[in-house]
Amino acid sequence: FTHPKSFLPATNFMEVIEKIEQSKVFQIIKKLPKGAVLHAHDTAIVHSDWVYNVTFRDNLYICDKNGELSLHFFDNPTDDCDWKLLSELRADEKIADALNARIKQKMTMVIENPEAAYPDVDSAWAKFMDIFIFITPMLTYRPVYEDHYYQGLKELYEDNVFYLELRSTLPPLYELDGTTYDPVEVVGIYQKVTK
Repeated sequence: FTHPKSFLPATNFMEVIEKIEQSKVFQIIKKLPKGAVLHAHDTAIVHSDWVYNVTFRDNLYICDKNGELSLHFFDNPTDDCDWKLLSELRADEKIADALNARIKQKMTMVIENPEAAYPDVDSAWAKFMDIFIFITPMLTYRPVYEDHYYQGLKELYEDNVFYLELRSTLPPLYELDGTTYDPVEVVGIYQKVTK
């Protein structure tokens, strides 16, 4: 770099993530063994693009209640919200692009002007927590939870990480038919997927 302003690590990460990932230094670091990830949360171990792609799975419903979106998998949706099958909404070309953009925006902190959106740590933390409030009902559908955990292990393996210390609340998982899994069963799912 020739000037501190062009030194990527000195710039807001959200503004330069793509440039960092394309840099020669990053490509070298990516190939190196990493040792361990000592603090990773179960719902935050995969790339956001993978999480967004989950929204294209069958039986995913969306609800817009007072301007707040919610996602949940159902066989038959509950009546606590005006649930709409997401795939049917996306079939409407008039709203699909705006709906997809809104869903993506709910899943990431990366925006064009992060300094304005997150002027302090409290506003950044609030957005961070809102992301997990939004994605957790979708991720705790048991088939997605298994796939998500496996994808996380795969991404870490591809990044030459040899050890993972995973933090989990062992959330209740669910099936389309209403079956739920308790924390001991969730640990069994981790064991099954890890093997």
